[in-house]
Parts: sequence; structure tokens; C-alpha cells
Amino acid sequence: MTVLTPKFGMGASVLRKEDNAFISGKGRYTDDFSPDGVLHLYVLRSPSARATFTIKSTKAAQGAPGVHLVLTGADLAHLGDLKSGAMQKQPDGTRAPTRDIPILCKDTVNYVGDAIALVVATASRAAGSAALMLEVDSKDLDPVARTEMALDPDAPLVWPELGSNRALRYEIGSAAKTNAAFAKAAHVTKTAFRNNRLVCNYMETRAALAEWKQDEDRFVLTTGSQGVHSMQRILAGVFGVKPANLRVVTPDVGGGFGPKTFVYREYAMVMEAAKRLGRPVKWTGDRTEHFLTDAQGRDNQVEAEMALDKEGRFLALRVHLVANLGAYISQFGPYIPYVGASMSTGVYDITALHVAIDGVYTNTCPVDAYRGAGRPEAAFLLEKLVDCCA
Repeated sequence: MTVLTPKFGMGASVLRKEDNAFISGKGRYTDDFSPDGVLHLYVLRSPSARATFTIKSTKAAQGAPGVHLVLTGADLAHLGDLKSGAMQKQPDGTRAPTRDIPILCKDTVNYVGDAIALVVATASRAAGSAALMLEVDSKDLDPVARTEMALDPDAPLVWPELGSNRALRYEIGSAAKTNAAFAKAAHVTKTAFRNNRLVCNYMETRAALAEWKQDEDRFVLTTGSQGVHSMQRILAGVFGVKPANLRVVTPDVGGGFGPKTFVYREYAMVMEAAKRLGRPVKWTGDRTEHFLTDAQGRDNQVEAEMALDKEGRFLALRVHLVANLGAYISQFGPYIPYVGASMSTGVYDITALHVAIDGVYTNTCPVDAYRGAGRPEAAFLLEKLVDCCA
């Protein structure tokens, strides 16, 4: 008897056209692209979680062998910051102000890895050596790093002008309805835990290659990404040009998991350097830079409780979530705890819900979407609480 394998559906063969290149070593990632005359960019980063600084002199670095360009924050005043448009409405109907990511810091650094200056040279090692010649005076300030300490009355303030480390406040559901259900509950089960911060650790670290096409009046940026269109739009805004004046090319990506969606400072840096020098400029992050500077995931402190009747049926769910956003508001950062909270009841029949979310600033790398973006955190919270109820 002949058994026919269906073309679609269960049991069908899945023919992947991309595998041969990968398993034979023929994949092409951003760092594999090296056009003639390419120069290499290095970023001088903060060793302090929070500090003020001044760059006294760049003269020695500018005169170092192979160096073509040295730029500080003062040199990039014409560029916009990396902004987030993901702030949701707070209970009073307002959207909280953001603290955006500067391409290079001007006088204050807010986490270990924050960008102070850039150097472009004929080789990455030469650029790195020259960066160490920059004369930087700095004064360390008290930082706050742990999520659960951010709202303590005596915690250092990341942004003193805000008067608090609270970046935003969201609420979902009805506090009154939930409180009423808890008031008549026969039993209340509580849990509290930390959903730890993590790093995605993809195969190819981030890299970017920029070219300025003088005859076409446009940039070409090659970088591994999870979508070129938002990258084009955001970077065009940073430079104040039309999106048509920037082409973004993504070759093989080497792993993404969320954090390669976002626009990072180095992309604007290589573009600015390429235009100033009239030559291709490439930056390739090393594994240490990846751990320090690529948007990280999660980092929530959670308190949750379930109200049950005398037969163990769920009546209401109440959650307080403190979400660490890092030192700046990243691209989708404020949306992550909000979208997670929107699925808090999961598949259960829970008729009353109240979730309060405090997003907080800390002197840490910005947090953004990673592997499900808030939803895995919400599912873990709910199932952990249900298990405690059982």
C-alpha cells in the first residue's frame, strides 16, 4: 500500500533553504562585510554605575597612530537622542516623561557601559588603544542598582529632577471590585519573588557597518536586526533626514531573541563617522560589551495574592509589580510590563483583577523586550500563584 505524505500539515517535510549555508560555514554576518577602505570604531565606556565626568583633552588620542576621528558628546549636539514612544497612559490619563538615551553622554554616566566617547582608526585595536589616551576626569556618585531598593525613601535618585526613581505607574483592572472580593474571601494565598534580569547572549554579537553615499545623498547601514523598517524610521529621526535617505540592510542575523530589534547608539555613531570621514566605518561589539550594553530582559519584583472562596474557587487576583527599566527608557521598555499584565488572568475564571505596576529607574543597563516580552513573566507569576493556592 502506498502512503502519501501530505504537502501541508502534520508529517509533511519542511524544506529549509537556508540551512546549507549555515552548516557549511557560508553564512554572511555583519562583521563579514569589509568594503575597501573600511575604518573601525571603538566606544569608550563608563566603568562607573553613576558619575559626573569631563573630558579634559582629546589631543593625545587624536594624534595616536592610525586614528582618523575622535568625538565626544559635545560633538554630537546636532543628533537627536534615542526616544521611546511606548509610554502607556497612567491612571490620571497622563503619559510619564521619558529619559532618553543620548548617542554619547555629555557630563553624566548612568550605568556601567554608558558611552563617553568614540574613536575611529584603521583597526579596532588601534582605536581602543587611542581611547585609553583620552583625559577623563570623573567623580563617582552613589548609585541604585537593585529593583527592590529603587523606591526606598533614602535611595539615590537616578534623575534627581524627577524627585523619585518612579518612572511610571500603570494600573489594570478594578481596585474597588478586587478589594470587595478579597473582603469576602474564605482564604487568601500570597507569594512574592524576583523575576531576575538576564542577558540574551546570541551567537553573533551586535555589529554595524555604515557607508555614506555622497552621490546619492544617503546612508547605507548594514546590521543584524529583527526588522529594518523601524530601524530606518528611528535613525532617520536621529539625523533629521527622510527615511528615503537611509537604507538599512540586514544579512544573516546570528540570533536575535528581541534585543536585536532595537536601535542602539553605535548605529548612529558609525553613520556619523562615515559621513564625516567619507569612508565606510564598522563597529563590532565584543562579548563584554554585549553583556554590558545590549538591552536586557525582565528584572521584576513581584507581590501577588489570590482570593478564594471556601470551596477553593478563584474570586480575585491582586498584583503589585516593580519593573526595573534601567537608567534610560528603551525603545519598547515601558510597554513590556503593561502588555504582560494585560494577560494576568490567563485561562482561569477570575472575575476581579487589579494589577499595579511601578516602573523604576536604576543605574543599570536599559531593559526591553526579550523572548515573549512580558508575557512569560505574567504566565510564570500566575502559575506560581495557582500552584501555591493548590
